[in-house]
Amino acid sequence: MLGDTADVLELYNRSLFESSEEVGVDGSCEKQSESAQIIAIEVSIGKEPLSKEAIPIVKSSDSSLAIKISGWINSELEPPNIGIVINDVEGRNITSCGTNVDGVDIPVNEGGEFRVKCSLPNCPLLRGIYELHVFLLCERGVYIYDSRLALRFKVTQDHESLGVFRIPHTWSVR
Repeated sequence: MLGDTADVLELYNRSLFESSEEVGVDGSCEKQSESAQIIAIEVSIGKEPLSKEAIPIVKSSDSSLAIKISGWINSELEPPNIGIVINDVEGRNITSCGTNVDGVDIPVNEGGEFRVKCSLPNCPLLRGIYELHVFLLCERGVYIYDSRLALRFKVTQDHESLGVFRIPHTWSVR
């Protein structure tokens, strides 16, 4: 699309979210590419794996999330990229990270299998309900091979900060 940058980005982000709406809460996905797929996603707080059966509680500025993703890609294709998007309950993109943006190359074995882990230390999100989506993308991070709703979780906090997330900061007194 050509146009105002904000409008183009909004349409692009909406298309990513609409692609993820096809994904069930159990992580299944109706439209999977035959070229690549997510095999498993494990989300944990510290060393404790989280269950999708109940909405887990994440403590703001304290809990560290780890997302382990394993997948498969046709060995004739370039190594893929992984994107992670966190949305609020109204579907707004709150934050994202991606291997292509961070310059991380995913090693793929001879059988086309790969494993990657993303760590989110000291969750800066503030109180609310969120969804964590994982996207398996082409080598340029444009085409979505597969996507999954990895987890719906609740963030609690023991401080009075307002907003969606807490920006890391320091204070000094002169």
